[in-house]
Amino acid sequence: MRHLVRAVPLVPLILLLCACTRPKREILADTFFYGHAYVDANGNGRIDEDDPGLEGAMFVVRLSKMGGLTARTTSNGRAMIAVPGGLSKKEWPVTASMNPPPDTNYELMAPTEIVLEYPAGDADFLFQDTQ
Repeated sequence: MRHLVRAVPLVPLILLLCACTRPKREILADTFFYGHAYVDANGNGRIDEDDPGLEGAMFVVRLSKMGGLTARTTSNGRAMIAVPGGLSKKEWPVTASMNPPPDTNYELMAPTEIVLEYPAGDADFLFQDTQ
């Protein structure tokens, strides 16, 4: 019984030492990117509250290891791309762009590409109707 009593105070010390020697791992969760396409309703060259979303635009995110991932905007002008398992900090920055809907008169205004630094995932794009 005496040996057991002496060993008990060593248990927390052993656990502490084991915890300190383990390599730290980066926890990766899914990574989400959100693209927003707006139509410049008043022609001022800025995104305003009253600018409507643009449906059917192609949101593109270029990743260093996976290439490009794409999603079309919905009726509210928003698109989402999910990367299952996430991206490590080493895989950033990423580049986001937005292409106009096919067979329309919409033209993307500057900027045409947005560089997203870790952990930013939102990109807003403004289009004008050239008709």
